[in-house]
Amino acid sequence: MKKIKFDKYFYLGIFFSVIQILVLIRNQILDEHILFFYYCDNIALFLAIAFFIRNIPLIKALISTGLILQLVYLIDLISYYLFGVQVTGATTYLANYSIFAMIITLLMHLATAFIALLFVFKEKNKLISLLYAFIYMCFLYFTTIFFTHPDYDINCVFNACGTSALYFEGFTTYWIPLGFLFLIIPTHYLQELIYFIHKKINNKKQ
Repeated sequence: MKKIKFDKYFYLGIFFSVIQILVLIRNQILDEHILFFYYCDNIALFLAIAFFIRNIPLIKALISTGLILQLVYLIDLISYYLFGVQVTGATTYLANYSIFAMIITLLMHLATAFIALLFVFKEKNKLISLLYAFIYMCFLYFTTIFFTHPDYDINCVFNACGTSALYFEGFTTYWIPLGFLFLIIPTHYLQELIYFIHKKINNKKQ
């Protein structure tokens, strides 16, 4: 029987598992179980699995899939609630939530990809992460298409979350290649850049 290794990966697996459970409780309270199909509503589950099995390329792939959008969410949150300036309107709904639902919502948006990156940025990126990210994007796409209603526009698959500047005829058909090109690839190489900068700084200190 394999002995459980109580290292940072194990504890982070527990951390993300707790977040996922809290998200499911939040969705139960809101009576909106369909929200689970959102990246931000299920990413903690996949990060928990990736940390438990200590698969660094998978962790980096999951980060690449949504880090840019979570950064946009953070910018919108700060601009709207601190300065009253609406950038995308992605966070205005929080004003209608209870304190509990609001806290869990902020946790799932701001304590998943960002926290995961904080613990793996020192690890070298690998090309297989792009494959993992592509597979996960396909998972998001097809579960959204088959199990959600277009009115919800889960993961912005059906009408780009109302962003007219991004939407065009056939947007849904090209959602996967667009997401891969403009979200995954830039974040993948951003993680690679962070790794090399960290490595260079460390080499200078030695």
